[in-house]
Amino acid sequence: MLIVRRLWAEFEDATTIGTRNLVYLLLGDWGRRFFSILFISIVARIVGPELFGAYGLAQDLALLFSPLIELGLHAFLIREAAREPDRVVEYAHGAIVLRLLVGILVFPICIVFAIWSGYSAIAYTLTLTQLSWIMLDTLGRSYRSALMSQDKMIYEGMLNTLSGGIRLVLAIVALGAGFGVIGVGVADIVSTTIVLGISTLIFYRVVQTKFRFVLNLQDIRSWIPALLPLVLGQLVMAAWMRVNTQILIQYDTESAVGILVAVNRLILMIIPLSTYQVVANMPKLSRYAKENKPAFAASASQQLKWVIYVGFIMSLLLCLGARPIVLVVFGSAYLDSIGLLQILAWQPFLYGICYSLVYTLIANDQQIASLFLSILPMGIYVALSLWLVPVYSYIGSGWATVIGFVVWSGFLIYYTIWRQLISWQKLKPSTGDWDRITKLVGRL
Repeated sequence: MLIVRRLWAEFEDATTIGTRNLVYLLLGDWGRRFFSILFISIVARIVGPELFGAYGLAQDLALLFSPLIELGLHAFLIREAAREPDRVVEYAHGAIVLRLLVGILVFPICIVFAIWSGYSAIAYTLTLTQLSWIMLDTLGRSYRSALMSQDKMIYEGMLNTLSGGIRLVLAIVALGAGFGVIGVGVADIVSTTIVLGISTLIFYRVVQTKFRFVLNLQDIRSWIPALLPLVLGQLVMAAWMRVNTQILIQYDTESAVGILVAVNRLILMIIPLSTYQVVANMPKLSRYAKENKPAFAASASQQLKWVIYVGFIMSLLLCLGARPIVLVVFGSAYLDSIGLLQILAWQPFLYGICYSLVYTLIANDQQIASLFLSILPMGIYVALSLWLVPVYSYIGSGWATVIGFVVWSGFLIYYTIWRQLISWQKLKPSTGDWDRITKLVGRL
């Protein structure tokens, strides 16, 4: 134990805050995604494509509406509390109150949508569990975002791994006890409640204050103009990932939805591997936007270059290894998903570009521009889905997703270069790029 502590102290002394934040997020999210892949594999194999489709359909509906509960406060809280660290408690409590109030309104809307869409009894019941899960998770993220704004990414990494592990264990217990997929939904609620309690305790210990609810209603009202474009932008982002299952269920069975959900979940486990540096870099970019515009452009360009390199390698490997990945993770019951995985394999590469540039715009207080740049690509994606899904089922959904992301990334690249938020010259490959990547791997 002493050796580990000494090595950790040497690592912190030899690295910058940005590098340490990146490593904490990487380690934490790798742990969570390891547990999540096990979770997906075990649940999908045991319950089969039809029930897994019902679970994924309910979860996607909850996540589709989750931006209305999250309210764009994750990025907003990191940005603002990083600039005003003495008000971090006020920001965290303001986020909790807003999310609770809006969540109470969103809950019945989702239930009505599930009834209107003709969900099966199992899918409807699972919708209730997933809405509760989203609500609890969002409240916990109020404290976690506040910690991230103070460059305390180590706690985010720890809680990420812990949440994935607890969820996996409880799901296995539920399945083993014969509670089926409904038991898995309840396990989601219980695991998130535990992590919410731990997040609360850590927050008050780190900010070194006793539990007291500090709230400034005047400030909360002043947040709304800044939050509105963030919420709309996140709704668009959620639609990219979640609306396809809601469209597919109108034209095909829950088994087909299960195939789409299985591939979507696998892709979502992999996507953040190309975007860690974006989150780790957010506090620094937010400060540069106010203090040093040339440094902002240089940092944003380097961030985008990293995302392009890592995302392309990941997508290529995923496309080439689609068949063995499906067999290992999901089993022979999901062999029909191989073609879909080969198409959606390029989503991590394209999503990473969009994610990086959207956060660059947010750090520079250009949320409205980010929103408008996403509207037309989103419209193209939905139109293609409605055209292709009735004919080609989940394969058509895959093509619609990839084409939409190509258009969106093109819009974002053009705008950020035009507004000189990133530098085209700094995006070009240089001899030092590979050295930087190998040094980072060495530190890890």
